[in-house]
Amino acid sequence: MYLKRIWTESLTGERVADRNVVVTVILHTILQRQTPAGPVEQMELSLPEGASVGDALLVLEIVLDPGTIILVINHRIVERGALLADGDRLDIIPAISGG
Repeated sequence: MYLKRIWTESLTGERVADRNVVVTVILHTILQRQTPAGPVEQMELSLPEGASVGDALLVLEIVLDPGTIILVINHRIVERGALLADGDRLDIIPAISGG
């Protein structure tokens, strides 16, 4: 709740209705969260209705260049501006390169 309040006020400048969408976020490889119980790769995120993938990245504090991650909603590659709907699955996958 605390993150949601800060997010809605800082992005829109006004209070948003309490209608939320809940999405399942899958964090791949280096984006997984480290906790005392081990790495967390899946979480649920509640965002205001009309939130985009970019908004979810802000709330999760994931700051990467656009060319360094692949964003996927329900098995379809999307851009940061894609809107999220209730029940969506959002995969955040770092692009990997080698030499």
